[in-house]
Amino acid sequence: MKAEFFNMLAFLKHKAFLSPILYCFLFFIPQVLLAADDSLCQELKSSHYSEMKKSKTIVFFASWCQSCMTSIQQSNPTTDTYIAVFDGQKKAEQALSHLITTKKVRCYWDKDHSFAKALGVDKLPATRKASLVP
Repeated sequence: MKAEFFNMLAFLKHKAFLSPILYCFLFFIPQVLLAADDSLCQELKSSHYSEMKKSKTIVFFASWCQSCMTSIQQSNPTTDTYIAVFDGQKKAEQALSHLITTKKVRCYWDKDHSFAKALGVDKLPATRKASLVP
């Protein structure tokens, strides 16, 4: 659906008759609205636990933690799950997107730190076996 929408926008933006205001409404505003739905790191909910159990390792990280960035580089995005903790969602997503080039990555944002606390994470970087997920 998104691809069809953007193909239509690409066609329309090349038409000379579009005014700058109409162009903004047809091209820029929908991109911003669609991008808002595509968070790299979803807010963590207990319904995600079963998906995390399919992982090998849970990697806890924050954008401000340099050691975490090294830990992410040494991890395997196809088998690991990433949990952003003690950080803002957007900052964590930006840091992770610079290090992970794989499109399919499991990443969640532990907004209230409850998941990290439940697994005994009190400092970063931290990793836990996925088998410990409740």
